[in-house]
Amino acid sequence: MKNTHTILKVVLMVAVGLAAAYLLLFVAMYACCTIPDAIGPLLHRKKFDAAEWRRQGNDLTNEKWGPRQSMVDDLIKSRVLLGRTPGEVSDLIGPHIDAGWARSMSNELHYYIGPERGGFGIDNERLRLVIDPSGRVEQVFLFKT
Repeated sequence: MKNTHTILKVVLMVAVGLAAAYLLLFVAMYACCTIPDAIGPLLHRKKFDAAEWRRQGNDLTNEKWGPRQSMVDDLIKSRVLLGRTPGEVSDLIGPHIDAGWARSMSNELHYYIGPERGGFGIDNERLRLVIDPSGRVEQVFLFKT
């Protein structure tokens, strides 16, 4: 009887130890993927600079924190694009994406930002501007493709 209790205690201790190890591994993996997401914007955030924005253009880049990724949050927050015509937007931040799919959306302008700023980063981020019936920007937001 004493042997059975000792064996059960050892099995229980091993099971708890393995569960704790798996939990620690999960927490470490989660932290590695999410902490950079939380810190990245703080380390890389920049004020919007139209000339620097235009220099990047709509070229696809794999750079994790390129100029547009660093400035897009400030650009959206500043609301500088709201109320502008597409021509005024183009003068300020350069030409929008002119792909076939983008041309089919006559009431929207799209700008390539860069790879998704997340732990796994499997998508691309684009700046999307919605044009109202009077021909002026009414919404500005990010979306992932």
